[in-house]
Amino acid sequence: MVTWVEFKKKVYEKIEVSSFRSGSRTFKVLGMKFILGKSAFSVSNRLISEVKLRSVDLENGSEVKMLRGLSSTNFEGVFTVSYEPFNYEVRFSVASKSLSDLSLMLSSLKVSMLAGYPRAELETLKASPEVVLWPIGGFPITTYKNTLIVARGLSFSAVSFLAMKLNDNSLNFLEDGLEDALRASAEFGCSLRFFVPFKTLRGLLHALSFWIKKESISLRYSKVYKELRKDGIFNNKGKLIGSDLKESSKLELLRLQYERINEQPLCWACSPIVIVRGPSAESHSKAYVKQRNYVEAVKASFLSSYGVKLEEIGRLSLSGVARSILARKTTNSCELQLTSEELSLFVNIPKLATPSISFMPRKVVEFEAFNPLDLEREGMLLGYYESLGKRIEVKIGINDLPLHLAIFGVPGSGKTTLVKKLIREYRRLGGAVMVFDRHGEYVNGFDDAVVLNPENVRVNIINYEENPETHAKILSEIFAMTWPDEFGPLVSHIFRRMYLKYVREANRPNLVEFITFLESSLNSEDLMLLRSGKARDKLFSLLGRLSELTEGAMGRIFNNFNEHETRIEELLSKMVVFNLTGLDTDRDANIFTWLILKQIYDYRRKKHNRSLPHAIVCEEAHNVAPARFEGQGTIVEKMLKEMRKFGESIWLIDQRPLAVSRDVLGLCGTIVCLRLQYSSDVKKVAETMHLNKDQALMLQELKQGEAVVLLPRLSTAIPINV
Repeated sequence: MVTWVEFKKKVYEKIEVSSFRSGSRTFKVLGMKFILGKSAFSVSNRLISEVKLRSVDLENGSEVKMLRGLSSTNFEGVFTVSYEPFNYEVRFSVASKSLSDLSLMLSSLKVSMLAGYPRAELETLKASPEVVLWPIGGFPITTYKNTLIVARGLSFSAVSFLAMKLNDNSLNFLEDGLEDALRASAEFGCSLRFFVPFKTLRGLLHALSFWIKKESISLRYSKVYKELRKDGIFNNKGKLIGSDLKESSKLELLRLQYERINEQPLCWACSPIVIVRGPSAESHSKAYVKQRNYVEAVKASFLSSYGVKLEEIGRLSLSGVARSILARKTTNSCELQLTSEELSLFVNIPKLATPSISFMPRKVVEFEAFNPLDLEREGMLLGYYESLGKRIEVKIGINDLPLHLAIFGVPGSGKTTLVKKLIREYRRLGGAVMVFDRHGEYVNGFDDAVVLNPENVRVNIINYEENPETHAKILSEIFAMTWPDEFGPLVSHIFRRMYLKYVREANRPNLVEFITFLESSLNSEDLMLLRSGKARDKLFSLLGRLSELTEGAMGRIFNNFNEHETRIEELLSKMVVFNLTGLDTDRDANIFTWLILKQIYDYRRKKHNRSLPHAIVCEEAHNVAPARFEGQGTIVEKMLKEMRKFGESIWLIDQRPLAVSRDVLGLCGTIVCLRLQYSSDVKKVAETMHLNKDQALMLQELKQGEAVVLLPRLSTAIPINV
């Protein structure tokens, strides 16, 4: 381990940085003039060197050790990791105002990197326009709406900047899966950069100069202070004027005392930004349209899985943020102050390289033997198990369907094709199916399907037939999952109280009249009895959220008091596809799905299904049962658990098992896993399916149409061809 004293000795060893020649190349970007040298470039009186991480041994590495080493200097730089499908790249940028300081910063980075990762290899890149523009991926042409348009050859790409908005729990989420969220985003096919500029708020020697001026400390360590003054580190006024590294042991003493008395390590300033670049297009507008899905996917990945909100930088701030990124500087508008431990969550070197695996030799993986007679002989054909040259049919038994089904796989693995095949198989057997289709993939291909959309679905969420208390409680829990930040205990209490008062007085309860009732109740005694001005504010918040359900596409669905209501019992015997592509956001699709599931749940509690199980297909299951609610016993989990005995079979379909609640995943008796990409997904599925290490690694090497399946009637998972 490199001690701080050794580090201080090494940090001032000069590393040659080529000086700028008179004939250096120059170019302008966004009003900034860049001068290219040999191994550095200059902009706004700052010198910047770019360093690429070529290789690193991650087994015993530590970003915290690296950052603690850097914290002893006035370090200013950038950590950038580029995520693309099957690949990533890590770079560090080092910035300073003088050539000598730049040498010190490069030396500091390399020594600190070795302290954290003894086998790390860094390569200083030759300065070029490509290196300067690498964070945004092209030469900026103009802004279009809230994106930056960059040129890539003869085509264009749209670039968005997403700033992190952290709350008290965000760092806990980041500790478990920031890397996984980034990889999940890259899975959608976009080019993604995680750009983390950071700098010491106070270098160690500067911190000591402030600390030593405190009178009590000066007296206590007056002898050391006088010796440091004698060595030319402080002048008579206690100001820092230089350093003599022969007295490193005394600086070490002061550093330890400083951290002990202040009870906290030195802090960093950083402004992490997620840079999303969409695919190439022929025009600015087409580039913008193509990129929007990627931006929403990235935001949804962070929010649904880790509770971290990404706020898109608006058009007015776009150019300023882009200039800060190209100049490798922190951005004041989204600056955070973090300790080294917290910053290490952002400066997080990927723990698994994922190059294309097409060239890798396939390893023969053994699975436990099983008795083929244990397989279900009747039911839906899932695929074939091959053994000794024979193909054995693998079926999902009808009686096993209420145990629920989960299917996972990356795009292109055959996931949707398999689901459609199972639906056709089940329809052939006489079963009824309901599909919540978020991307329009099931609208066509089923001749007998009834396709419903916001134009022809009418749902009255306020109506009930019995037990209004239970109805109000379930609705409040669904709203709490929809708006977790606003719909807390007080709002939930107000909602249930006002709901029960309203339904007892209304002739034909509906959402619009309920909102009117809430508005008229602002001065009622019900709220006055709470004796809290906070109650009025919460009621306004409740009104605002419920009003969202009466506007746009959601309004056409739930604002139905003058139209014929869609009767859920009439749909349970048919092939029904809810086409949710007409809804504005994922949140709208979520609340619609939850409310329809609630209606099915209410109906089945009164009248159990006595025929074939009714199947409910939920695409993008992480939206229906997100991992962020694990361990909270949500109403969705309760409904799925109880629907088993009511004759309902839930099919959960998703690309990322990591993002699906482990509690809900544990309810699935049948799990089908096609190819997965990320180690975090593999780990979660392997634990659920009880796979060993080799079997788990196999999940990343499956070809299209290959799967590993766990069935209720078998004690071990088996590989099949679907």
